Amino acid sequence: MANFFRKKKKDDFFENLENDVIKEYSATPDNTHTMRPNALTAEEVNSEKMHIDFTQHEISNPLDSLKKRMKSSQNSLTENKSEISRDDKPLNSSLLERCRPYTLDDEGHDLSKQQLPLYKLESVAEILKSDSERALEELSKKYNLSVDDYTTHKSEVIESPTFEQKSIDERTVVFKQMVNDAKTITGDDQVFEELLSENSNVSITELHTNLPDISDIDNFQKNSDFQNKLPEDTATIRFTPIKDAVSGESHISISSTTRPIDIGHDIEGFEEDMNTSHDTELEQTDFEDFSIKDEYSSTEQTKPLIRKLSFKKRSCFLKIFPSVFSTILLCLFMFGSLNDLIIKNPSSTILICTIILFVNVISNIDIFLGFKTIFSNNCSTDVLVSLSSLCTCVLGVTRIFSDGNENALAIFAVILLTSIILNIRAVATFWDASTLLGNLKQIATTKPKKAVTLILDSATNFAMAKNSIEGDVLAATPINTDFVSDFMKYSKYGVKLKGKLRTLTIVVLILSAFFGIATNLYYSSAVQGLYASACVFCLAASPCLLLIDSLPLLSAAKKLNKKGAMIAGKTGAERLELANAAVVSSADIFPSGTVTLQSIKVLSENNFDDIIMKAASLTETVNSTIAPIFKQIAKTNDAYVLPDSDTVKYEERLGLSGWVDNELLFIGNRTLMEAHGIEVPGIEVDRQILRKGYFPVYLASGGKACALIIIQYMISPEIALQLRRLTNLGVTLLVNNTDPNINENMICDYFGLYEDTVKIISNAGAHMYKNAVSPTNCCSAPAAFRGAPSTFITIMNCASRIKKSNFIISFMYVLSAIIGIVAFIYSTLSGAADMPSAMILIAYETIVTAITILLYLIKKP
Repeated sequence: MANFFRKKKKDDFFENLENDVIKEYSATPDNTHTMRPNALTAEEVNSEKMHIDFTQHEISNPLDSLKKRMKSSQNSLTENKSEISRDDKPLNSSLLERCRPYTLDDEGHDLSKQQLPLYKLESVAEILKSDSERALEELSKKYNLSVDDYTTHKSEVIESPTFEQKSIDERTVVFKQMVNDAKTITGDDQVFEELLSENSNVSITELHTNLPDISDIDNFQKNSDFQNKLPEDTATIRFTPIKDAVSGESHISISSTTRPIDIGHDIEGFEEDMNTSHDTELEQTDFEDFSIKDEYSSTEQTKPLIRKLSFKKRSCFLKIFPSVFSTILLCLFMFGSLNDLIIKNPSSTILICTIILFVNVISNIDIFLGFKTIFSNNCSTDVLVSLSSLCTCVLGVTRIFSDGNENALAIFAVILLTSIILNIRAVATFWDASTLLGNLKQIATTKPKKAVTLILDSATNFAMAKNSIEGDVLAATPINTDFVSDFMKYSKYGVKLKGKLRTLTIVVLILSAFFGIATNLYYSSAVQGLYASACVFCLAASPCLLLIDSLPLLSAAKKLNKKGAMIAGKTGAERLELANAAVVSSADIFPSGTVTLQSIKVLSENNFDDIIMKAASLTETVNSTIAPIFKQIAKTNDAYVLPDSDTVKYEERLGLSGWVDNELLFIGNRTLMEAHGIEVPGIEVDRQILRKGYFPVYLASGGKACALIIIQYMISPEIALQLRRLTNLGVTLLVNNTDPNINENMICDYFGLYEDTVKIISNAGAHMYKNAVSPTNCCSAPAAFRGAPSTFITIMNCASRIKKSNFIISFMYVLSAIIGIVAFIYSTLSGAADMPSAMILIAYETIVTAITILLYLIKKP
């Protein structure tokens, strides 16, 4: 703006014009008379030095003067720009400099200069423009866009008439073409009667459409021809960023000509991906598909099943006698004259030993039923036992008809080892039958029972364990039920060695066959080959394999059955062991007898007997820890009847409140009373009680405190031990509390637990928990009990110990089998004159079994 108001040095036209105006203005007497005293004079306005002499211009008339000015101005405009540039030196006497203080704002900005607008008024078209169009415009500023519209592809597929001329004949042709296309389309009938006139030649049933209806995917025909669809039938746009390698400039190609989406095919592919499960999920799938004919569906059906299992238990017990008797007879051949008889008459002695072994095999004839599971995921341990028995019997028969000088004592040792394995198998079978029958008797009753199961609702688990467990929460809890289902399914289903026993059995079978053939060729003796195969089978079917499940389950059953509880098999123990939280109530950790009354102080003249009855009813409703105290006092009245309670509420860390016989009753600590405006004794009274190790509980009714009850909490050593074991396993205790005196610190101090192992469930979590464990008529559960509520903690500990002891025995079995087989093969093919004696294998298996049992006793359930 300042440059605009300055005059050019050689702009003669404007300079002369200004001089004439000033001269005329100054010559007029009226103007000089009317000018203000402080107005700018002509000399001040024309402050620049004029180099033009007005006396040299001869002015004849105004027309000639104007012509001369026009001529001089044209000459000045044709000159160079550098010649007409004004002087950069500012003049202090210019008009603009004098007016500059009036063109500046408060911040010092010159308002006379051209500036950007403060806002832009958008047009209606700009406002209605969609966000996608604005995004494309922004992209077009950065990249080169090339849009491939589907209309171009449509013109390639269907040659439809254009609408440029907008003629009536062309519109008619297009309409006829659309009707003809509609006739040829097949698919689901979608009739639009309002689009057709009554005189139309096209029937309603001839109009179809094969477009998929997204609201009815399930009923959509999978055989529709998606390839015939036009690009405009889809709504997919692909943005493909491309960078030109030659120019190095990035541009974006936008295309809407994508392939049609086959929703049915995509969903099928997604389902196939979901059905593909990992190894950990295969076992669960097999368990869900596993069914057993002995399963029962009601309590009445358990009586025939109990009789059947009792008969099976007796049968297993009777099988032990021939097995033990045959093993004892074989052991006699190891001493005295019978041992010399093996050396003097090997054929006859081996025949007798083979017959004894055969009797033992007959007593355990059910081992051959395991062959049907050899290729399944739950392969039975009886497969290896039956293979070792068959191979040893064949070895004995072959040695009888052989004239070779094979070592008869080594063959006898193999027969003895096989008989010992069969004997341990008979004992393990009896243990399994006894465990199954004992567990069934605990739940085959109409008495109230609780099923131990897992809460699978993640929202409930999160609400209960909020801010106490990192990651996902899986809580175990007892549920009141009348009938526990799937007991036989949990008990019978078993996957040995996490499903790896099938692979191990097949590997041992192949290894034994190849090793037997190699030994036969190496020693040139079929008996030696069978001996090598039998030894490999015996090492694979060691006693540790037969004790993997039987021994831990037997110990757990003996412990739990005494308390009226049970765990249904190894599968049930593994299911419970997955939980990282256990829900217990305050009455479970402080059962009846551990909360005792020290003294009572009456604070008002209310009917004390009536207040005690109401307090007993209120605390009994929520199963509070102090309920036994009020019930014990109420029992002093021979004809006592507890009134009904209504709208009982536990106020977190404060106490209980509820209506009993249309009267509001409060049972809690000092804070609860003060919160409801009830006057209680001074706080020093509570401090004196707490210093002595007791806890005060106030009773209030009718707006005034009625009594002060002083109680003491004691711990049960058995419960304290079980809680320590459970928390040491990494399980967090979630306490459903209804006692105002119980909190996390109090529980940890009393039971000696770590402070981060206990969490009091909030009121919101308790409400969700109550809905999740509502009593049910039937519940599928891996464990159950009908004893004291604290038995639930014992069940969780036993489940963990079953899994750990199972792992110890499994590890010892795999380690001993691998070491034994490798050492035996190496010593056989190392070039020695004779093969290793089977007596060494007996000693090896005995030592390994003893070590395994000692390690098992450390983690015994």
